[in-house]
Amino acid sequence: MSAKLKPYRASFTLLPHLNCPDIYYTPGGQSAPEPSPLDRRMFGKKMRPSAIVLLRVVAESEEIALEALKLIDVEYEVLKPVMSIDEAMAEDAPVVHDEPVVYVAGAPDTLEDDNSHAAQRGEHMIINFPIGSRPRKISPPVFMVILAIWTKALPMPM
Repeated sequence: MSAKLKPYRASFTLLPHLNCPDIYYTPGGQSAPEPSPLDRRMFGKKMRPSAIVLLRVVAESEEIALEALKLIDVEYEVLKPVMSIDEAMAEDAPVVHDEPVVYVAGAPDTLEDDNSHAAQRGEHMIINFPIGSRPRKISPPVFMVILAIWTKALPMPM
């Protein structure tokens, strides 16, 4: 997956995963990571069908932000949809979580071998304890759109 931006003259800033802190948070309503497989970063380095944000646009006005969104070109690979537990457990199912797994307690004896095939992007997935599942094949079905509009002008360094 990659993103490109066409030239534009108005003032806006793109905030991709490359320039934000590497801090995990929980989307579950708590104030700190649990830790949990649902914990995520502000911007993941891999897009998943779980409402992972690719980048954010900060602009001087809503109009400029909407124009900036039209200039973003994203290339991505469409994976086979998974609609049931059986499909998710199939050998040919897409690998959703290919990052190393970190267990809080009771890591399986095969963890080192399991993680030797993991993608090394500086991300990891936290699992509290082994539950007999295949964590690389699961992803919570969360779909959302967030639109934030400032109603009061704030000084923004551009």
